[in-house]
Amino acid sequence: MATEAVPVKQAWFSRPSVRFVARAALAVFAMWTLYRARLTYEEFVMGAMRPFNGLPWGLWFRSIAIAVGAGLLFALAASFPFARVRYQWGRLLLAALAMLPLLQFRMLYTGNHPGWFATGFTWFSGPSMHLTLAVLAGVAIASGFRAVEGDAEAPSEASPDSA
Repeated sequence: MATEAVPVKQAWFSRPSVRFVARAALAVFAMWTLYRARLTYEEFVMGAMRPFNGLPWGLWFRSIAIAVGAGLLFALAASFPFARVRYQWGRLLLAALAMLPLLQFRMLYTGNHPGWFATGFTWFSGPSMHLTLAVLAGVAIASGFRAVEGDAEAPSEASPDSA
């Protein structure tokens, strides 16, 4: 009894040209997002210079959130594509660790902190470090995305020894 082989149709996202365009688009969008985060942070700094106005914390939170999104997009551009994805929730602890200096900055400037929190150390208090740490938090969040066990990678990414 003869059996006929049924050709397997390759998924559209496993074509090399589509993967390249998707990765490039994610990377360009990440760079634009990081640019937007920098502009928002500059608005925060300019708002902080105005006397009797108070600090515009909404702009600071917005710039941090946009920078986290930029880091997430950069990491997704590096790991695209997966057919089925699961998330490793422990990576959120790594993101929380990257956000701790930002929490300290916020607490120091609002005055809502315990005494030991403000004495002796100011971790990464430079102004450019805020966006850098936020991007690292986004990369940590995106590093939790993993392919489900048993999913085959695209045929063009398979090693020549596996044939």
